[in-house]
Amino acid sequence: MSFQFLSDPWLIRNLDLKRPVGLIMGLVIHHISSTSEARRIVGEYVAALPSGSYLVMSHASNPRDGSRLADLAEKLEAKFKDSFHSLHFRQSEEIRSFFDGLELIDPGIVPIGAWWPSGPSLGVPSDVGQLCLGGVGRKP
Repeated sequence: MSFQFLSDPWLIRNLDLKRPVGLIMGLVIHHISSTSEARRIVGEYVAALPSGSYLVMSHASNPRDGSRLADLAEKLEAKFKDSFHSLHFRQSEEIRSFFDGLELIDPGIVPIGAWWPSGPSLGVPSDVGQLCLGGVGRKP
């Protein structure tokens, strides 16, 4: 395993990796431009988790389908390149691939505003709000 922090004494004292835990990768993986490298990294993290653990991820997205949302995503990606040169928007299928081997929890990979299944409807998300997708997966 290449993640040295998983053997960090503080982590070992405070987190029992023999029991299910939640791993939150909020707006992190879209800073890795290579999808295969991003999959490898997520896979290593998930491999370190015990059965019953959860992966929660949010990620910038671009449907790349010629729609107004795709156009907006391209403009945002270009606008933020100077400040966040590593920002990489992905299609929902690519984001879904980070959950391979996990049980994807309903409602699946959706705009993060839709992730409050039992809460009140927050209404229709803004165009920008539709470009940040999220999902939850459980390790069997």
